[in-house]
Amino acid sequence: MDNLREEFVTNPPLAGAYTPKKNDLCAAKFVDDQWYRAKVEKMGVNDVQVLYIDYGNRASVPKTKLGSLPATFQTPGGYAKPYSLALTMLPPDEDLTAQGVAGLKEDMLDKTVKLNVEYKTGGESFVTAHIGDEDIGKGLVDDGLLMVDKKGGRKLAKLLKEYEDAMARAKKNHLNIWQYGDITQDDAREFGAQVKPAR
Repeated sequence: MDNLREEFVTNPPLAGAYTPKKNDLCAAKFVDDQWYRAKVEKMGVNDVQVLYIDYGNRASVPKTKLGSLPATFQTPGGYAKPYSLALTMLPPDEDLTAQGVAGLKEDMLDKTVKLNVEYKTGGESFVTAHIGDEDIGKGLVDDGLLMVDKKGGRKLAKLLKEYEDAMARAKKNHLNIWQYGDITQDDAREFGAQVKPAR
């Protein structure tokens, strides 16, 4: 990383001289006005969606703030690796999703976290995250901030049961996303469910 930073300081990419293509590795300026390695994910008319491969964050960057990445920095691959929390999912409502993300940030940012890969699906790794003996995902389910996603197969049956029990407790105590009841059961008339006619 030091060599990369030094290269960008001594020979900065020529902004605007680069024509981005989807999946290209390039140099992209971040909000701090520094150059970083990025992968082009989506093309727009004036902006490009990029993934900063060494840090894992995404941004929309004007095409004028992109440059060619020197060949020596095309490899190694990015230092940031994407992971998803196993057996959890965010609630469908945007406001409730924001609560879940805030809880996850509070529990994990700037902390040393142990990850255990539980299963992989389509190249995506699903992990349980631990600080000491505490399972962060299960804790967020128990706090009513995340929902259980029933995946993982028989190998994870015991862990899935623990997560489901945590979600049942959160529902029973009407915590956070369960404050007004079961958000997975939108079968009331006011939600547009079909009412079966009486016979």
